Amino acid sequence: MPVPEADAEPGHPLAEKLFTRLHRVAHPVYAGTLAAAVITGLDIDRLAQIRGADLDEHACVLKTHGRTSHRACRIHPIPGWARPLLLAAAAHHQLSARPVGAALFPMITMHGGSELTTHADACGVNLAGRADTPRTRQPSR
Repeated sequence: MPVPEADAEPGHPLAEKLFTRLHRVAHPVYAGTLAAAVITGLDIDRLAQIRGADLDEHACVLKTHGRTSHRACRIHPIPGWARPLLLAAAAHHQLSARPVGAALFPMITMHGGSELTTHADACGVNLAGRADTPRTRQPSR
């Protein structure tokens, strides 16, 4: 479930706690992926479709792709707490010499997404589409 916009502003207890938890994830791809998951509510497979070109250069908006057509694509505003995490993922993407059209969050689906799921559980982030947790779970306050 995406974080409501009002709850995602700096100074809001939920945003501060979530930022602190996500900031502990050492790898920028995993931290950026989890931030994108919180913002968009997408599952791992849909997050894996996000390309480097889908994040603007200042990490203010993120485009996500529909399952069947471009008409189902959405633009998500990025709250301030998530921008450093997505900018770090974008910097990793660029420093890895990946083409702008390549996946922004490469290899997150490896081994069934188990490594990303481990990070999500440690941060208290519920990944959409997981059968073992209800989709509405949010980090404890």
